[in-house]
Amino acid sequence: GGKEAFNSNKILVEIFKEGLAQTKIPKEMLQLVSTREEIASLLDMDKYIDLVIPRGSKSLVTYVQNNTRIPVLGHSDGICSVYLHDDAVSKTAVDVVVDSKTNYTAACNTTETLLVHKDLLSTVLKDVAKALHEANVEIRADEQSFAHISDYAKKADEVDFDTEFLDLIIA
Repeated sequence: GGKEAFNSNKILVEIFKEGLAQTKIPKEMLQLVSTREEIASLLDMDKYIDLVIPRGSKSLVTYVQNNTRIPVLGHSDGICSVYLHDDAVSKTAVDVVVDSKTNYTAACNTTETLLVHKDLLSTVLKDVAKALHEANVEIRADEQSFAHISDYAKKADEVDFDTEFLDLIIA
C-alpha cells in the first residue's frame, strides 16, 4: 500500500505472524514490502512465492498482476461505503463522512458511497449533506435522499453507485 497505509500494513503483518506462530509455518515466510524496488525483486521469485496480495491503488495492483507469474490476490476498484445507522449522532456522522471523503480522495479507501438509514433522511443526512457541500463535495443522491437534500445535491444515475470517483464526488 501507499505511505499512508504503512503503519496499518505493518500491524497486519505482525498479527498474521502471531497467527503463523500457532502453525508449523515459519513466521518469516510472511514479508511486508513497501518500495517499488522491493516489489520488482519479489515479483521475480515465482519459484519461491505462492501468492502475492498487493495493497494499494488500482494501478499498483495492475502493475503487480502484469509483472509476475505468481498468482495475485488483488482488488479492482475501491468502492468504499460509509453506513449511517439509525442511532447515528449528527456531529460524529458529519466528522466521519467528511473526513472519509475529503482526506485523500485519490486513495482506494476513500468513501465513494454513503448509505443512510431511512430514519435519518430528514435529520442527520441534512447535516452531513450541508457539511459535504461546504467541503466542495458534489453529492449525487437517490430519489429518497434527494427529496431531503436537494439544496446540496443532484440526482444520481444508477452508475454513480458503482463508480470509484477518486474525486470530491459522493453518491
